[in-house]
Amino acid sequence: MATLQEACEYLDRALAEYSAARSTPAIETAILAMHASLELAFRTYLQESDRLPDDVWEALERPGGVSFPQLVDLMGDYTSVLGPDPRTRALLVSLNTTRAEIAHPVHKPPEEQIVNDAWRFAELITTLWPGLFPGIQVPYVTRVTMEMVHGGITRASPQVTPSPVHPPVSAEARRKPSRARQRPAIFLPLWRGEAKPTRWFLRLLGGLVTGVLATLAWRAAVSLAHWPPPMKTVSVVLVIAALGLAVWSTWLLWRVFRLLGVRRVLILLTVLYLSAVSVRVLTVKDERSLLHRILPQIQWVAGEAWGALANFTRSLVHAPATFKFAYTGRNPLISVPGVKVNSTPTAGEIIEPLVYTRLDELTPTAMPAPVPTSPSSKPEVSGEIQIGSHVQVSGTGGKTLRARSGPGTSYDVVTRFEEGAQLLVLEGPVEANGYAWWKVRGGEDEGWCADHWLRPIR
Repeated sequence: MATLQEACEYLDRALAEYSAARSTPAIETAILAMHASLELAFRTYLQESDRLPDDVWEALERPGGVSFPQLVDLMGDYTSVLGPDPRTRALLVSLNTTRAEIAHPVHKPPEEQIVNDAWRFAELITTLWPGLFPGIQVPYVTRVTMEMVHGGITRASPQVTPSPVHPPVSAEARRKPSRARQRPAIFLPLWRGEAKPTRWFLRLLGGLVTGVLATLAWRAAVSLAHWPPPMKTVSVVLVIAALGLAVWSTWLLWRVFRLLGVRRVLILLTVLYLSAVSVRVLTVKDERSLLHRILPQIQWVAGEAWGALANFTRSLVHAPATFKFAYTGRNPLISVPGVKVNSTPTAGEIIEPLVYTRLDELTPTAMPAPVPTSPSSKPEVSGEIQIGSHVQVSGTGGKTLRARSGPGTSYDVVTRFEEGAQLLVLEGPVEANGYAWWKVRGGEDEGWCADHWLRPIR
């Protein structure tokens, strides 16, 4: 691999060759030399950088792995050499086209275009010189004109005014662009990604597998923490293993995120979301129109995804306290009104514990159906609830009451009502699954609810 010093020498000789050219073939040769030297300088500069992804490193080391236009994009994304002007990239790509037409002549450019493009190439190299080779004097370049090629003018031609000589800069400082250029160099690759199908898929699979193993190790650790020694010691080892697997899984998934890019990740999540909604619409029994079936499923899938994310976050936050309780059998004292913390309550201060059963959000299937007196008997329908009257959600223990698209537990949940909500009775009753079902409305939402959690408002 060449060094920047060698690339600088090659580029200096190419500029000198251009300044001495006095014929069209000599100018064409100088263009090829300047292009090859500049490509070598770009490639060497990038290889000495420490901010490139692994895929870019491998492509740079592989012969022909990165073309000249791709080198220009990499220099613009990961360095500050090209500057903020986007026209610099376009000019480099245009000059690369001229070089290709000269090297592989099919439709060779006119002589005047070759002379003008050679000057633009030389002028651009002198502009990029301070960024590529800090501290090295910019060489003087004599512009070769059409008159000089045809021998019509012998006077001195205008010269490129060199940029001021910068003080010597260390290699570490040269590799790290200014902070103003670091932001697009960080976020643009994250948005675009550097995906390779095999690599990102294998890393995604590895991240998911290690995540599952971390979850299993954590559950085993919490379970063994309840046991006496030496099982408690084994639980500590499993906790350390779970943390290591979790870090490894996070690192692999982050690598997948960087390879795919934000754009592809958003597209992938959107496709998964729409697929889940489509499956729900096609499989859930609902006799309403297509539009009325799609909207509830969009809300349901979004709610389930948000609930899963919230539960995962809550589990991570409470993980240390969960393991501590399993290991020691003690939780921190809770401040109870009327009882002093870290004190023994007196007989008058003892509060009888209330035992609650933790249920999911209440559904008619969450409560036992009333036992009929005979096989042919039916549940008694409350006579106090009537169509047009108002009822209140009651007895859910603070949970929400699910309202379904039809009278029965086989119908899909279309909305939920908070405890204490006042509802208007629209239809009913319809007996199903051991309950009397009433169609109620609260605000803009309506659905069928069982009378077990509806109390008439007198």
